[in-house]
Amino acid sequence: LSGIMVNEQLQLMFCAVPDAITQSWRNLLEVLESLDVLLKEEPALEYQAETPYHSMGERNLSSIKGLLSFYTKVLFMREPFQRLVSAYHRHFKEEMTFKEFAQSVASRRLAKANSSWEPLSSLCHLCLIDYDYLLVYSFLDKEVGFMMKRMGVPQEEALLEFEDAEAQWTSSSLVERCFSELSHQQQKQLVQLYRTDFAAFKFSNSLLWKNGKKRYS
Repeated sequence: LSGIMVNEQLQLMFCAVPDAITQSWRNLLEVLESLDVLLKEEPALEYQAETPYHSMGERNLSSIKGLLSFYTKVLFMREPFQRLVSAYHRHFKEEMTFKEFAQSVASRRLAKANSSWEPLSSLCHLCLIDYDYLLVYSFLDKEVGFMMKRMGVPQEEALLEFEDAEAQWTSSSLVERCFSELSHQQQKQLVQLYRTDFAAFKFSNSLLWKNGKKRYS
């Protein structure tokens, strides 16, 4: 549960998925923490951590149950192949080709920054946590705005722009170009790696689908 971040002040928890969480989200949290209107008069839970912002993995079982019952739970979703391409450009572009990187990921040989491409279903414990909000990366502006409105955030305070700072690394054309370097077998291995993500969230804009039918089968 180390990837689930908890904000005591906002009574909010979210899965910190690498290459799906943006700096704009972190900036927004800082803004919200400064708003008296959102401060809770009394904590929802008796347990209070040493810091207001920490990992859920630091909590005991009883406290975790309380978090799941009372706190707002947010999941950031991003198409798996986009996350993979983004991770490659951030960590390994100067060290190896995308084909070498993909083969290492599929065979689980890479340890460095492995959470950057770990399936979302594993990182975010979908079977354990019933998320209140599922926010799609490519629509963060609209979806975060809707969530903030539901949380009672003054509209003028929630007007941070959610831009994809790595757009040049995650465009559909670049993802397709990277995957064109892979053999059919390598492509199938990556589909297998992310099979639970695709089962939970179809990601209809994914390279996995072509004319409504699954590719790499």
